[in-house]
Amino acid sequence: KRLEESLHIGSDYDDYDTLDSITLLATTHDAMNDTDSAISGYEGVLAIEKDFTKKAILLNALSHLHVKGGQSHLAVEYLEKSLKIQQDIANSEGKDADLIYDTMILYGNAMAT
Repeated sequence: KRLEESLHIGSDYDDYDTLDSITLLATTHDAMNDTDSAISGYEGVLAIEKDFTKKAILLNALSHLHVKGGQSHLAVEYLEKSLKIQQDIANSEGKDADLIYDTMILYGNAMAT
């Protein structure tokens, strides 16, 4: 609840990053096993995030939640989107090997369930 309140308080400051705060809130919901709220938070940030690397990370987080929730088909869809974004980034900016590695592990887990 306090973190949710901070979203409103922090928005009054110029250097406050609302997207990072919502992502943190979603991560907190995930840690508390409130999967629906975590998914909702990540999807909200994903809809307005402009940075492609952050989008790939958010898609990976969503896929993890869907694997936990037994919805592997949705997890695979998110991971395929993440990989597509990462391929596009690699073609223009270079590769983030750790992110690709993490995505492939999640993809393997989603396919195995």
